[in-house]
Amino acid sequence: NEGKTLARNPALAKTLRAIATRGRAAVYADGVIAQDIIATSKAAGGRLVLQDLVDYRVTEREPLTTTWSGKRVITAPPPSGGGIMVIETLLMHAPNELKKMSYGSGEYLHVLAETFRGAIADRLRGVGDPAYTQGNVTRLLSVERMAQRRKRISLTATNPTEAFALDERGTSHIIIVDAAGNVASVTTSVRSMFGAQLATAGGFVLNDSLADFTSPRLKARFRSLRSPNEPKGGARPVASWSPTFVVDNNMVELAIGASGGAHIPTAVTQVLLANLLFGRSVRQAVADLRVRVPAGSTIVLPPGTSAALQRDLRLRGEINRADVPDYSAVQLIRVGGVDHSRHIEAASDQRKDGVALVK
Repeated sequence: NEGKTLARNPALAKTLRAIATRGRAAVYADGVIAQDIIATSKAAGGRLVLQDLVDYRVTEREPLTTTWSGKRVITAPPPSGGGIMVIETLLMHAPNELKKMSYGSGEYLHVLAETFRGAIADRLRGVGDPAYTQGNVTRLLSVERMAQRRKRISLTATNPTEAFALDERGTSHIIIVDAAGNVASVTTSVRSMFGAQLATAGGFVLNDSLADFTSPRLKARFRSLRSPNEPKGGARPVASWSPTFVVDNNMVELAIGASGGAHIPTAVTQVLLANLLFGRSVRQAVADLRVRVPAGSTIVLPPGTSAALQRDLRLRGEINRADVPDYSAVQLIRVGGVDHSRHIEAASDQRKDGVALVK
C-alpha cells in the first residue's frame, strides 16, 4: 500500500520453517534455535542456560468460566490477571442493571471504571502462578464478595486505587476461525516494545517478561504488600492477556482478545459488553469509545471526547484525562448461522491499523 514499506526478515522465516518442521524440539532442545537464544542472552550478561530450555514445559490450565446473560463465558485463568477482570465485571453486574444505563453515558462508564479498579487491586494482591502460590481465585470471584463490592459503588463518588504502573507494550493478538468452526484466540507478547531489545541471529527478539513479576520497588512502595507474584525459579509471571470466548449451545458465538498491556482486560470487557449486551455490531463495538483506568481516581478518555461527557464524569468523582490516544487494540469475531460456522463477522481494531479477513 502507498506510504507503507514491506519489511523482509529471511532469518525469521528460516526459524519459523524449522519450528514448523521439528516442533518444540527446534526451540527447547539443543538445536540451532536454542543455542541462538542462549548465546544472545549470555552476550548481554544473562544467566539463561541450555538446561532451562530443555526443562521447559507448557502448562495447560482450566479456564475461568461463568454463565452470564444465558451464555457461558470462558476466559484466561491465572497467571493471567486479565480474565479475573472480565469475570468480576460480569459477576458484579446483572445484565438488566447495566442495560438500565445508557450505553456510553457517564453513569455507565463510571460504574465500569469503579469495577475495573477493584479488579486491578485484586490482580496486584491476589494473582500469581497457581503452581507456586496459594492465591484463592474462588474466594476472589465469590458471588457474595462481588455483591458486597457492588454495594460500595456510588454514582456520585470514586473509590481510588493504589497508583502503580504496569508497563506492557509489546503485545499482539490474533483470532482464527476455520471452515470446521474451530476457533483459536491467541495473545503473544515480548512485553515491552522490542522486548529486552536483544535480537537473535534467528531474526527474533528476546522478551523481558521477568519484569512482570512484582518488583522490589513496588513492594517498597506498598510495605504491607504480600504479592503472590514474587519472582521464583520456574514460575510464570502475571500478565494482562484476556482471550475470551462466549459459548451458546456448546458452540463459540464470540471470540475476543486484545493487545495493549495493562489496558487489555478493560478493552476486552467493554467490547464484550457492547456487542453481547447492547447489540452493537462487531465493528461498532470495536470502534466505540473506551475508557482506561490506570490508577487512583483517574479515568483516561480518548482525545476529542465531548466536554459534556467529561463534565458528567467529573461530577461522579472521576479525574479526567482526554489527551492520550488509546493504543489498546481489540480483535472480535462473531460466529452465527444454524451450525455457528456459516456466517462470520470480524473486526480488527483500527487503533493499530488492524485488518480482518473473512473468506
